[in-house]
Order: sequence, then C-alpha cells, then structure tokens
Amino acid sequence: MVFNLLNILLHQPYSLMIIGPVLICMASRNWSKKDKGDKAEPKSSQGESPEHEKPEYSSGQKDEKGHSRVALIEEEFIRLGLWKINEAVRRTAARRVAGEVAPDPVTSVDNKAEVADLVTLYQEIKLDEFLRVDFDRLSARDRLQWLKNIVEKPESRFQDVELGMALSGRGGPAVSALLKAYKDKNENLKAYARLKLENVVLTEKSELITRGNVEQLIDELYQLHQISQPYMVSEEKLKGTSTILRSFLFNWGGNVYVLSYQKNGGIMHTLIDTGERRYKPSILKLFKDNGIEPANIERILLTHHHYDHSGLVDILCMVSGARILVHPNFKGESIELDMSRFGKYMEWLAPAKEDHVRNIGGVAFPILGEPVDIGEGAKLEILGLPEGDSLTHTVDQLLFLYTPKNSPGTLKKIGPDFRPTDEIIFSGDLWLMHPPGFFEETMHGFRTSEIITERRRRFDFRPQNRREKDALKAGSALITAKPGHGPEFLGSRIINTLFADRDILVKLGFDENDKKDVLNDPKMALRIKQLKEEAYRNFLDELKLWLNPLEKAGFGYKPDEAAKFLLRIYKEQSGGGELVGQDRKERRIDLRKKLSVLRTDTEQSEELRVAAESALSMIEKIL
Repeated sequence: MVFNLLNILLHQPYSLMIIGPVLICMASRNWSKKDKGDKAEPKSSQGESPEHEKPEYSSGQKDEKGHSRVALIEEEFIRLGLWKINEAVRRTAARRVAGEVAPDPVTSVDNKAEVADLVTLYQEIKLDEFLRVDFDRLSARDRLQWLKNIVEKPESRFQDVELGMALSGRGGPAVSALLKAYKDKNENLKAYARLKLENVVLTEKSELITRGNVEQLIDELYQLHQISQPYMVSEEKLKGTSTILRSFLFNWGGNVYVLSYQKNGGIMHTLIDTGERRYKPSILKLFKDNGIEPANIERILLTHHHYDHSGLVDILCMVSGARILVHPNFKGESIELDMSRFGKYMEWLAPAKEDHVRNIGGVAFPILGEPVDIGEGAKLEILGLPEGDSLTHTVDQLLFLYTPKNSPGTLKKIGPDFRPTDEIIFSGDLWLMHPPGFFEETMHGFRTSEIITERRRRFDFRPQNRREKDALKAGSALITAKPGHGPEFLGSRIINTLFADRDILVKLGFDENDKKDVLNDPKMALRIKQLKEEAYRNFLDELKLWLNPLEKAGFGYKPDEAAKFLLRIYKEQSGGGELVGQDRKERRIDLRKKLSVLRTDTEQSEELRVAAESALSMIEKIL
C-alpha cells in the first residue's frame, strides 16, 4: 500500500506530502485498533480528557472498512491530549491533514493560526514516528525521492535553517529527515543527506568550520537527533502533601518539572520550564505515559527565556490554555513567541516591593507576585535576582522555592518530622552542578565533541550571576536543589568549608585564575594555616547543626543520616570542565582529610566521630 501510493503523494500539497506516507504506513495500525473496539478517549475521573461523542461525517475519504479518515484523525487528536482545543479548529485541522477540501468554519485570525499549528504538530509527531518505524520499509529509490521532495519544496524553508537552529532542535521536518538518512546504507541517499546538512553547517562562518570539522559537526547533529526521550524520569511526593513532583531530566536541553495535585475534582498540573524544541514530537506522549494529562496543565512557570527552557511553551499552552508566569523583564519576542496570540496567557509577575525580599546568604532576593498554590496548602515562592549586576546569565531569571514553612497547614501536618531537605529550590541556570550536555553515567561515556564545546564557549557565552550563586551556596544549610540541567543535588554551605587551591587563592585576595605558585610562598604559610583551621571549625559547626536535636535548634539527624549526606556531597563534587573538575577533585580530597581528622578527634562528641567514621567507610567503598 505504501509503495503503490507513494508517487501520487509526492505530487500532493506540501502538508500532505510530508504526512501522506506516514498516514498510509500507520493507518492500518490505527484502523485495526478501531476494529478491535479500542476507545480513543481516556476517562476524566483522574483529571484526564472527558468522553467525547465520536465525530461523524456524511462524506469524505474513507478506508476500506468505511471509516472516515477525518474522524479517525480527530480521534487521534483527542488521544494525544488535544481535546481542549476548539472543536471547529480540531475538525478543520483534521480535514487539512487528510487532504480534504471543504468549507472552512474557522474565521478568526487566532483560530486560523491554531489550525496551522495543530496541523504542523500532528505532522511532526507522525513524521517522527514514521522516520523511526516505517522509513526503512521504503525502497532506496523511494526514500531518496521522498526526501528530496521534503527538502527542496520551498514550503519546507530548509534554505533558512542555520546551524544554531539545527543544534537547538528548531531545524524542522527537513532536518529531521536528512539526519535519519545520514546513516542510511544506501550511498546515494547518504551522500544527498550529507550534502544538504553540510549546507546547514556552512551557515556558521568561523574558523571552526574552515578547520575541516564539517563531518564532526554533522555527526554531532546526528547524535542530538537520536535524543527523543529524557535520560531519567523520577517521581516523588512532596513532604506533608499528596502533591506529586515528576522530574524529566534531559541530556540536551533544560529539565522539565511537573507538580500534580488534586483540584476541583481532578488532577491539575503546574510546570516549571517546558524543555527544548527538539522534543516537540514526543512531549505529549511522554507526559501521558507518565500520568500527566497535557490539557490539565493550568500554569507554566518559566525560569528564563532561553530556548532550552522555553522551547515548547507555545505548544503546551495551545494544548491546555495554561497561564504562563514570567519575570517582569521577559520578552516573548526573544523566543519567537507570537505575542498577538499568546500574550493573553502571559502573566508578568509584579515587581517586588522594596521590603518584600528573602535574604539568602546576605543577598536580598526580591519576592515576585503571590506564592503559587500547588495542592493541599503547599505553595511555591517566586524569587527574582537583585537588579544591577553587569554580568548576568539572563535578565529574566526566576527561582522557585518550595518549603513547608511557607505553607502553615503543611508545616503543621509535618510537625516535628520536618527536615531541611524537604525544602526544594528550583534553581534554573543560576545554580548548576553540570552544564547542558550529556552525562557520562547515563549516556555510556558519550560527551559533546570538542567543536560543540568550543562553539558554545565562543558563540553562546553567557556570564553567571556569581554573587547570587555564591549567596545560595552560603545561605543553605541543607536543601534539595533541582537545577535547570542535570540531576538534583544537595545544596549545603558545608561545601564552602572544603578547599580547592583556587578557593584558597580567592580567600587570600587573589583572582581564582592566578598562578598557584603563590600558595608555596613561605610568607603565606601562616595565613593559609589559619584559613584551614577556620574551615575545620566551620565544618564541625555545620555537622553539629545537622546532629543537634530539634529542641536545641538543630536538625535532629542521626549520625548515619549525616554520613549519607557527606557521601552524597562527596559523589556530587565531580564532573565539570577542566578547571571546575580539578577544583571538585581537590574538595573531595579535603573532605576525606577532614573526616580522617574528625574520627580520631577526642575533643568532639561520639556522634560526630561516628558520623565521620561511617562516612569514610562508605567513601572508601566507592574509591
């Protein structure tokens, strides 16, 4: 069936030409499900899509069983979680996907744009599945002919695709198809794909390209294209509530966090960031597979505007009608968001009053807007960064803080069982342990190539808010940090008592990048000795705070719990670039030295010494 109709489809309008082979290859699967009586609509008792009447048509294209293709496509829209979209918009989009010419009941500009977006979304979802499952079923000749038609049709806008767009997953269907063909066994198909991808790479005018690295860059694009799922999805319940937090951690692109809670008889969701554009074909299914009904997203919180964090905000807003909460400095145009359509969903958080701040580590972080309800009295506090920093990662960075302390009912419910690690800070790009990229422990050692690393450094350099980041480190006794990239980590100021050589340089008043020879200067020996002694005392003070009982204003942790925290800190002080990686290695060494001293320090309590002994024992097992 695929092969007989392929040539006909190649001469259809571009929208049908892209999706035509996809529909044909998949129709038998969808229609066979229909014959078996599978229901398209999930139940609404858990906040999922309500039952819908089956669309009925008196005419139009039908399969051999007599089923209306338009009706089947519209039912699939509903299965994908698009049931909240206006019915006329859905039906018009289904007709366009099916290639029918019919009177258009959609008249408003916004609805016409929504129809176009819905058609494109459906096409890309099906194209992604087609490329992964059915593309190889075509003959080499048909694969090449189909690929050429997708790439060379003016409507594909392939000629406008630049390297940066392709790297960030914004290259469109043509790039996806070319990357699929790039590793094809057929040499003609592979050569065509390479030639076209080379044109994309060569849009980057730099010495990176002239050094003969074109093939490396294409290989890198291919690797990125293989990513369609997060490397880790975790689920946990917020302490003292029934609110569920699901974390979608992506190797490339920003993390997405989803808070789910009971509201008005159903399950509603609040998102923190939306992820990168490359996940557009898979995000709806990914959410549904993990118990999240996309249409029931009621609010989207953006940590900042960068594409890797906000790339899917328009799609998820279109599906759900969710409010989008952003920093006062956020500009939709910076992410090519159509403000004429989505502006009505935006909520720019009111600038904080002068005295409405949260002091963390000696820095006053302004509180923006009202705390956000996330179920059972639990709330998220929204923090901005102080104005005035000349070196800033982005002017619209937001932090989100969950703590039972902000939720009197929740805190009362937790009572004496409250622990600092029950608090969570969603830190965006301000506080990270790993930059965007692949993580060795989950991707079999694969890391981004040198050329991509260099490109990021040269063309995408963004300074960090060092003062605010250091304040978070200094002001957090113990807190769970959920960053914009990479896995969660334990935030603790005890890390500030662990010294790398560059830390000592800064303490002595030098720049961290100055030569380390000064540390061997005899004139510095006494001052360095004093700094290390002070660090040991501060280390002990932090451990005492962890172990002291609640009635003595401590945290009430047991020695074995404290030891596990120390092990976790040791393990998390790893990775990073060359300099940061060396710093973390030296801090690990310093932690072991301090624990070795403490376990035999008879001036300290038995609890402290037991915690040190236990931590060292666990560390030695992983060395």
